Amino acid sequence: AVARLGVARLITVGTAAGAIANGARAAGFRVVSEVADPTQAAAAIGNLPPGSAVLFKASRAERLERAVRAFQTTLAAHRRAAA
Repeated sequence: AVARLGVARLITVGTAAGAIANGARAAGFRVVSEVADPTQAAAAIGNLPPGSAVLFKASRAERLERAVRAFQTTLAAHRRAAA
């Protein structure tokens, strides 16, 4: 379903999310990254073009807010470097 929505990239965080990554690949999703922690997830997102959307989804136990904060920091650094 995600591939049909035009999602360009899927990044899963933690070993428990491996099944999600495998399922996405099996469904034909082409760009799937598996990372160990939220900081790696933020780095894997990289520098997005203007207008890009990012959806963070996880169980509460994953404490995904760490990935959101790391992503915000990374994005701000990319924008400063481009200015």
